[in-house]
Amino acid sequence: MSALFDRKQPQWLDEAWFPYRKRFLPSLGHTVHYVDEGRGPVLLMLHGNPGWSFQYRGMIHALRGRFRCIALDYPGFGLSEASEGYGFSAAEHARIVADLVEQLGLREVTLLAHDWGLPIGLMAACERPSRYRALVSIHGWLRPREANELSDVARQLAQDTLGGLLSRHFKLYSDRVLPPQQLQPGRRAIELEHYLGPHADGRSMERVHRLYTELHRADALRDLQGRLRALSHLPVLIMRGRGDDAPTATDARLLQRFFPQHVSRSHDHEGHYMVEAMDDALVAAVVDFRRREPALHGQRWSQN
Repeated sequence: MSALFDRKQPQWLDEAWFPYRKRFLPSLGHTVHYVDEGRGPVLLMLHGNPGWSFQYRGMIHALRGRFRCIALDYPGFGLSEASEGYGFSAAEHARIVADLVEQLGLREVTLLAHDWGLPIGLMAACERPSRYRALVSIHGWLRPREANELSDVARQLAQDTLGGLLSRHFKLYSDRVLPPQQLQPGRRAIELEHYLGPHADGRSMERVHRLYTELHRADALRDLQGRLRALSHLPVLIMRGRGDDAPTATDARLLQRFFPQHVSRSHDHEGHYMVEAMDDALVAAVVDFRRREPALHGQRWSQN
């Protein structure tokens, strides 16, 4: 059973920009915020690092007439709260996702994940593969970055000491992770305020950095790769922008190797936050994928 109770809303959150009922679920000793809108097949939307369920507001609005759209925030992100002792690791986030799926009794789930939300979601799905039906990856990845693949900023963030210092100054997030061209013109100020709002206390950016450095090391992702056989039957939609310097064509090929039933779509959009600039294209791709997926389930198929 889910729990719904009143909580004080932060001053930076504008209901006009995130007009969904805020639900809060006690999960493994923490308080997890999630949105649950619409009826139909379940779309479980997982954000990356940094980020929170706010990034899916446009897709939720467009898809809730066809799907049950559920988007959560990991403890310490967005509107969720972490209790003392939470380590903010990928494995801990995955346990929260798995617990929410259990508590809400979700089945036939299509996991829709952006960025680091992909390995977190797959870690959760490996625990109960029978609850999942399909996967949508938006700029997701399954492997650690090689040093020569990192941008200057990413290389700095991946270093424990310098990265930890930089992560306390979320202006870096504003200027380099979410530059103006990645948010729609005329809306950047209010959108940026909502993306940065959860990080206003500075401690949240340290949590961002902790997950970032963990997943840039090899162990967590290699362990996950060794478990993916349990999910290899899932049809997968792989979405990426050709200009994004995070997930590359190599990452897409790795996903294709682990998931033989795949459709891969590349777009010219340069920003990592496709969910902001390409809502319509993403919505159309998800609707088309889910429309075709039932007939293709269990067969070998590929479209690049």
